[in-house]
Amino acid sequence: LISNGDKGIIKILRLIPAGSKELTAEQFVNGYKIKAGEVLG
Repeated sequence: LISNGDKGIIKILRLIPAGSKELTAEQFVNGYKIKAGEVLG
């Protein structure tokens, strides 16, 4: 789950990192450790 400011949260199911193939959210977080407060996108 990702916070999107004061508008609530969103659940990411799949994503495509730049220059990579489509990943599930689980695959992404297993290979990339997101730090608290990090901005994605």
